[in-house]
Amino acid sequence: MGFRSSFVLVLAMFGSLPQSLRAVDQQTITLRTDQLRKMSEIERGHLNRNIDEFRKLNDAEKQHYRQLHQELKHDASTGGSLTRLMQTYSLWVQTLTPTQQDDLKKELVPAQKLALIRRFKEEQEESSETHESQVEAQAEPASEEPAQQFNLNYNKREALWLKDLRAVVAVLVDRLTAEKMRPEFSEPKLPDYLPIIHASVQAYGGDYREWPNEKLLQDMTGAISKDLMPQVNKQDYDTRRVMVIRMLLLGIMKQARDSVRYPTEEEKLQVLKDLKPDERERVLSLPSDRVHSVLNKKWIQAKGGESWADFQKIPEYHRQIDDLFGRLGVLPPPRFAQKPKKGNDRPADLKGDGKRPPPNRPKAN
Repeated sequence: MGFRSSFVLVLAMFGSLPQSLRAVDQQTITLRTDQLRKMSEIERGHLNRNIDEFRKLNDAEKQHYRQLHQELKHDASTGGSLTRLMQTYSLWVQTLTPTQQDDLKKELVPAQKLALIRRFKEEQEESSETHESQVEAQAEPASEEPAQQFNLNYNKREALWLKDLRAVVAVLVDRLTAEKMRPEFSEPKLPDYLPIIHASVQAYGGDYREWPNEKLLQDMTGAISKDLMPQVNKQDYDTRRVMVIRMLLLGIMKQARDSVRYPTEEEKLQVLKDLKPDERERVLSLPSDRVHSVLNKKWIQAKGGESWADFQKIPEYHRQIDDLFGRLGVLPPPRFAQKPKKGNDRPADLKGDGKRPPPNRPKAN
């Protein structure tokens, strides 16, 4: 098929040709022509095969794909949630066995296809624990931290967002005693937030289970945005304490995660394509959540710079916050739970390289 024929058929795929030519201006036509010229022979061959497949469809099927194209265009202009869902599904399908992929491709009834997807997902989850431990030993060094979903999203009722987080931390700094104050606390940044909490506990007597007392808790809740005040203030002291501590600690975890730029689904797919065949096979044999974690890490590591340095600190933030939940006697949300890490349980200095300094346990007042 010639270049001109390919171009005409590309336009025809998105509506009848006369309507498309009336709707598309000269600049768009020029852009599409340039895109076709830049295609490699492999890419153009793939396009021609797609066009041939499209021509074989009946009118109803062609209209279905035209409508899908319009929906994707609209989705892209309103946030792209449908596009991201399709990319996630595309990545997940690659984690299936060839037989499963073939079964899924052959199933044309939507309800039965959905049932197949659910069954394959359940089968993956059932075998994930034993299978993951076997494959991880080959795929990654034994000394590495288990890869985790560090880019979980929290809403405002779960975690303090940056404005409220800074306001609550400012209250803690303002109530510190002179002996617990450090110069960097006057203009605190993310690595200072956890040390400030520990300093505040010591300033109020050193008993984590009794921190914050009712007066300090009242001052902390007073710094939170008004839209959250009814949710916090209508509770008794114990419930308010649990809610505020959770929101504070998860707010710090949120900021640690937000400091890292994570790859899009398209970028993760590119990482997967760039892997050597044997490594790609090992990664794709992992459970789907582990596939995303491994691709996240590989993409961020390849980018390097501050984002990679911040990403490496996230496990230590997670460990310290998990430790604080235990000390304060507050149960963290289920999805926050992680495997315990061996070694000294004292908080580390997350400035610099994130390595833990020698233990220096503060004495209670």
